[in-house]
Amino acid sequence: MAALVALILDDVTGWRGLFWVGALPLVVLFPLALTKLPESPEWLLSRGRRAEAARVCDRFGLPMPALQDVARADSDRVGYAALASKRYALPTLLLGTMSFAGLLLTYGLNTWLPEITGQNGFDKSSALRSSSCSTAVRSWVACSRRRARTRWGREGWSPRRSVSPRLPSSS
Repeated sequence: MAALVALILDDVTGWRGLFWVGALPLVVLFPLALTKLPESPEWLLSRGRRAEAARVCDRFGLPMPALQDVARADSDRVGYAALASKRYALPTLLLGTMSFAGLLLTYGLNTWLPEITGQNGFDKSSALRSSSCSTAVRSWVACSRRRARTRWGREGWSPRRSVSPRLPSSS
């Protein structure tokens, strides 16, 4: 999507305008998320805000969590502190490393692809079209995997089932 916007607006706004177009979702969505997204019922119960937790459960059709579950979860470390605990240290490190490497590859290619193709005699628009196509293919693959998982279940058919990382669940 960003590459298509760059193809359309680059000549009109230049790089500064493209920077502001890229910042627009953060500027709009972050304040909206702060004001419109409710806290989880578990968190509200752990803070003694039972009436507010009941309203959230009613609004979204969620079952009201049991107080003993919230008390049990409250005795363990939660949030980012739980990720740094001994129990989750290795999965957190592995997931963080994989995420860093994947993002470095993705954004490195998307950032430097126009320069690389320009050095090889192609124009910038062909690099941006190539980036858009690769993003579309990745999105299609992600949606197809999600559909297959929904249809056949988590333990059903999956080409990468044996190598998918499995983080410990809280239940």
